[in-house]
Amino acid sequence: MEMSFGMIFTIVLIVAFLGFTFFAITKFLNYRDKLQIAQFGTSLQENVDTLWRSSEGSQNYEYNLPGKVQAVCIWNYHAQPTAGMTKVKNDIERDYTGEENTFFYPHEASGNLEALNIKNLDVEKTTQKENPYCFKNKDGKLSLVIIKESISDTKVKIQRV
Repeated sequence: MEMSFGMIFTIVLIVAFLGFTFFAITKFLNYRDKLQIAQFGTSLQENVDTLWRSSEGSQNYEYNLPGKVQAVCIWNYHAQPTAGMTKVKNDIERDYTGEENTFFYPHEASGNLEALNIKNLDVEKTTQKENPYCFKNKDGKLSLVIIKESISDTKVKIQRV
């Protein structure tokens, strides 16, 4: 059974088209994940700033993140890690360049986006009992509470819901 040149060429074109389609869909999904992570950073900073400007209060927030991000962690570089958190600390430490305080776990989940430096966040109070202090991503949703305890507080802290 002999195939004509036209039939072979058609099969090659179909395979090439399917390959390109798979490549394009993969790139699009990776772009969507990076966009969700970047949006998380912007929204978190805006929400922290909103509560920081207020006299006092607390507010629950829920953010969307890609499923490959298992957790978002607040890390106090200058304090010892809590027992049992060394693996997480070693993973997120790769993103630390001197100013960041908010990290994505595992490191690879952020798609090479940098860790975040959330301003007006009291990292010492947030990580007082657990360092790094991580918020688990459950089914693409990450929930947390931003708290400003009194008007005299100069920064806010973040806790789990």
